[in-house]
Amino acid sequence: FAQAAGLDLVKTVKAVEGGGAGSWMLSNRGPQMIERDWRPGFMIDLQQKDLRLVLESADEIGVPTSTTALVFQMYRALQHQGLGAEGNHALVKALEQMAGITVGEG
Repeated sequence: FAQAAGLDLVKTVKAVEGGGAGSWMLSNRGPQMIERDWRPGFMIDLQQKDLRLVLESADEIGVPTSTTALVFQMYRALQHQGLGAEGNHALVKALEQMAGITVGEG
């Protein structure tokens, strides 16, 4: 959103991380996304293994996990593009493809 709106990405990350949506992932991986640095802290392939376990467990107990399922499918699309060894913050690439934009310095 910030990229498409022409906002300063660094300032946007700082503003969001200071509020209720702040998180370790945003503070640490947000700058990497802006710089298009996909070095993994945690690889997409490993993230998928964990998400698969969550989805299987949730299915066994009958708990809906629609957002988890959506994220799993987005990571799956990146795996099919050969990006499974990139950091899980590369999820932004799936969003870029859907929105037709490129985030950061790319």
